[in-house]
Amino acid sequence: MGRKLSASGASKWLAELLSQKPDSNDRFSLGILIAGWDSELGAALFKLNGKGEFEESSMAGTGYGGGSCFGFDRNPSRFTSIDEAKDFAKNTLSFIANCVPESVGLVSVFNVGCRGVKQVVSDDSIADYLKERYRKSGREWKDERQLNSSMVRERKACRRAEEAAEARRKFPTAEEIRRVKEAEQVVLREWSTQKKH
Repeated sequence: MGRKLSASGASKWLAELLSQKPDSNDRFSLGILIAGWDSELGAALFKLNGKGEFEESSMAGTGYGGGSCFGFDRNPSRFTSIDEAKDFAKNTLSFIANCVPESVGLVSVFNVGCRGVKQVVSDDSIADYLKERYRKSGREWKDERQLNSSMVRERKACRRAEEAAEARRKFPTAEEIRRVKEAEQVVLREWSTQKKH
């Protein structure tokens, strides 16, 4: 007792915690990142797979779990606080919202330590984060008729992220999940087509 919990121990806690959520496992894929300490590896960032097993890497990654939209950081040692890890995840997901908004909705952050697990961020909306980032950049949240094409895309991404967040909060049905996945494929196809031109 009283010892720091290793990253492998934290991953087992987290896997158990997520298995109790009705919308986890086969309903939606999750992008999971642990900023933690391990008895063998020291302070590091770990990407988790669906079984709660972690993979240590020199690059930290977070995303929506599908593999095609992830954000990376080449300096994992800079994450010294929960807020920094949370902001990294939110920043990545807010960018992902522009190309695959149906796959992004919420960010949850857990602090796992020797005294147990504490959820420090409970289902923060990416849409709210997009709006906040927009305001911090000095731009006004204008009427869509006054926006240029990139701003319109950002606004649409924000709306779709809000819809995705609301769908997840309602524990969607299999039919709703199927529609979200179909929409995701359409957006990915459009995005890849735009990249070629």
